[in-house]
Amino acid sequence: SGEVAEPGAPRERRRRRGRARARTEALLHTLKRSRRVKANDRERNRMHHLNAALDE
Repeated sequence: SGEVAEPGAPRERRRRRGRARARTEALLHTLKRSRRVKANDRERNRMHHLNAALDE
């Protein structure tokens, strides 16, 4: 959906083969926590670098 098709190429939607794995509530919770921890780490690093640049 985010890909740009080549000009003149026929439009076709890709279908996933098989059944998507059902995500349990526990797995979703773990995924959300993992994403949040990574986002917090990125933000912490961003602020650290920003503060270091302003201190110079």
